[in-house]
Amino acid sequence: MMSMNHEPRPRYAQRNLRWALFTVATLLMAGSLWLNPLPGQATTKPVGNLLVNGGFEEGFTYRDGCGHVGIGWGCFTNNGQTLYGFYDDQWQPVVYRGSHSQLIEMNTENLGVADPDRFAGIYQTVRVQPGAAYVFSLHGMIRTTDNANADRDPFRYRVQFGWSFGPKADWQAVQQWVDVGWNNYEERLSPGRFNSFSAKVLAQEPQMTVYVRLWKKWGDVGEEIDLNLDNISLVGSSVDALVLPTLEPTPLPPSAPTPLRLHGGTPVAELPTPSSVYGRRFVSVPGGPPGTENWPRLIGDYVGFAYPRTWQPDRNELAGNAVREEYRLGIPNLIHEQVIGFSSIPFGDLQPPEAVLTSRITIGGKEGVKWLRQGPNYIIHEYCTAGYQNQGSFCVRVLLPTSSPMIELQLDRLVQTIVFYE
Repeated sequence: MMSMNHEPRPRYAQRNLRWALFTVATLLMAGSLWLNPLPGQATTKPVGNLLVNGGFEEGFTYRDGCGHVGIGWGCFTNNGQTLYGFYDDQWQPVVYRGSHSQLIEMNTENLGVADPDRFAGIYQTVRVQPGAAYVFSLHGMIRTTDNANADRDPFRYRVQFGWSFGPKADWQAVQQWVDVGWNNYEERLSPGRFNSFSAKVLAQEPQMTVYVRLWKKWGDVGEEIDLNLDNISLVGSSVDALVLPTLEPTPLPPSAPTPLRLHGGTPVAELPTPSSVYGRRFVSVPGGPPGTENWPRLIGDYVGFAYPRTWQPDRNELAGNAVREEYRLGIPNLIHEQVIGFSSIPFGDLQPPEAVLTSRITIGGKEGVKWLRQGPNYIIHEYCTAGYQNQGSFCVRVLLPTSSPMIELQLDRLVQTIVFYE
């Protein structure tokens, strides 16, 4: 009897134990699902800033090729003929919050020539949850030494946001750049207000990289552009939360060529027909080589050419062998010979002395020659071809006291923009 009275008790104990274990397992599974959503399932509550040092208050570190960049951030440029700088900016008028902001500088003030389409920016890679939504936000300010020039392209500087997925960051592989819409440029030493930007991105892989870059469109010299960035964040969001700007690629705008002007300043566009400008000698103006997109153009009676913005070409009075028309190029701080024009000396009779280099080139569709002449205390760059209707000659000639690779590059580009009206 004793055994019968005690026999059921182990079965009840086992049943109760199994029920308790099942209950605990269920609670643990529910807790696990609550803490770790299934892959592809978006979180419904925002999370904190995933970016390290988004406010740049945690310090800066020196990175080769850039300068001082916020800790946790990478940097990039596309080099070229532009000077770049990355700095820890602690000037309070250019700090949005706290005591620091990231300054990115592009500078062409002391360059004789500069390249168009220069980029400089920062980036950071973070872990995200595929399928979840994230809101990217930042504040910034664009300052420049040339913000009051009404003749300049009002969209010549742009700030863009980009992103990519995967463990490897590569700003040149970004498929979608979004213009943040900052159209006001402050005076470099008179800062104004900060701009803001927010956009939503759906994560596709476990790693996402965000990029912010400054774009200087034109190859203008003599200017400094400063971009201050602060208060950058990437936070989780529900997919149905606040509607933010649709992310669309930023199209490259068509180049707006400088209006052609006749000698004396009359815009060609204001004249009734092309024939009233050049009669039967009218020719279309081809695009120049890279680096000349924003150069002004001089249109003479028999020749036209583009020139760097810092130069000031002026028509010379004809003298000696000069015929038809001749111009002084107006290269700054150069007192020596710097002419472009026609001569009565036949092209075949030109025999420059001391030529150390001779190159075959094309000038205005004609075969020509580039000579480099060198003496004990001078260097002459000379580009020549046949003159008007193949009579006489046409030359570009500049005498320098010392070698100047920048001026030579500018001359090479100028020669490629020459057009003859015959």
